[in-house]
Amino acid sequence: MKTQDLARLGEMPSTQIGTQIGYYRRYTDFFGRNGKNAWSMVRTALKHSDSWKEQIQAWQKQVLENCDLPNWFKMALFNELYLLTGGGTLWTSASEDDPVGQFAIWESVDYRWYESLDVRLYGAFPLVYLWPKLEKIVLLAYARAIPTFDRRTRVIGYNQVKAARKVMDATPHDLGAPNEHPWEQTNYTSYQDCNQWKDLPCDFVLQVYREFVLTGSTDIEFLQECWPAIVGTLNYLKTFDKDGDGIPENSGAPDPNL
Repeated sequence: MKTQDLARLGEMPSTQIGTQIGYYRRYTDFFGRNGKNAWSMVRTALKHSDSWKEQIQAWQKQVLENCDLPNWFKMALFNELYLLTGGGTLWTSASEDDPVGQFAIWESVDYRWYESLDVRLYGAFPLVYLWPKLEKIVLLAYARAIPTFDRRTRVIGYNQVKAARKVMDATPHDLGAPNEHPWEQTNYTSYQDCNQWKDLPCDFVLQVYREFVLTGSTDIEFLQECWPAIVGTLNYLKTFDKDGDGIPENSGAPDPNL
């Protein structure tokens, strides 16, 4: 492709969510929002490509040259990074409340809702180790969602009963779906009543703790922002302990999470 053709390339600076909600993408904070910056982005990539390649090789080298790891495991480690690009990834532009934007990843193309908490407990390690600031963005979104209450009722798939979409202090299963308004409307999945899941509060607390420890145990501000949600959701979890033995009871639903 000739340079003059590249210069005419357009790009998509915004994304639409639901029917009326739009977000500018994160890269527009650096390249503008007029939809005519494709060549500027390509030029930047070409300028830094050698440096990026060297950094990627240096990062991979510590794994590839580790004689304690079998080759199949090395391949699996890198292949599992597909999660970051294989589904739908949403990273919005910065705002006053979110200085590096909001970030979320689909669970998969078959389960099109963002950041399923039970799955990301073991699937979010790429963010924890490689992009810890993005991991904090996701967990802070959960911290903001936990104290909210969505009074709308919906039919639960497995037994057809009605239940509130989001109970106050219950940890949501997900941060929403692209056909609604993620971050503002959580608990998109409805096969089970997410408010009855016993592992979600624990999953949230463990992921906050993991992020804090693996990033040096110094980000006290991050812990402070998450703390009210931690207290609220653990108190909510205690309400499922009916006999005082410290273990939440099964609610009678098909609950693989207890």
